[in-house]
Amino acid sequence: MVTDLESEALAYVNTVSASSRAQVSMYRTLLWVWHRLNAERWEMSRVVLHTSKSAKPTLEVDHLVSYALWSAKVKGGLPTGLADPVDAEQLANMLGNCSLLEKTFNISKSSKPLSEFLALVHEFKLDTLKIIDWANALSVDRAILSPDKATTDAVVSAIKARDELIRAEAIEFVKGTKARVDV
Repeated sequence: MVTDLESEALAYVNTVSASSRAQVSMYRTLLWVWHRLNAERWEMSRVVLHTSKSAKPTLEVDHLVSYALWSAKVKGGLPTGLADPVDAEQLANMLGNCSLLEKTFNISKSSKPLSEFLALVHEFKLDTLKIIDWANALSVDRAILSPDKATTDAVVSAIKARDELIRAEAIEFVKGTKARVDV
């Protein structure tokens, strides 16, 4: 029997959507839970993305494909099936393009790909962690990691696939078939 609370939670997971870049923080709770539903993901999520020793990290919802990079990319060619640049830019705000990261920088204010930011992170510079292992644990496809080297359609496909994965795992959690690994 589905309770009212479970029904509301399922509706939220299925429909939550940020219509603007400023609204992606609405994904915080959903991403907080999702990061904790897989042991490998949780381990990599706990890596503080320090680019310098002096900065104090913050926990933020951030775009993986930066908003600035995506905007420039869609100006060069819209994804298949979209005629409106505004609709194409909205794809950057999908849940699948966001992650909850403890970090010292803001990706979306730059036009650099995520892979360039990660290359500056202490653990990756020292080679104690591999960027590809981090990306795999967080279900970050190569097209999201290096969107500058991927087609617009490949980036859209990767964002949508990650979005579906996050929502599917969150639904499993709400239904009680998936548990947090951090407790």
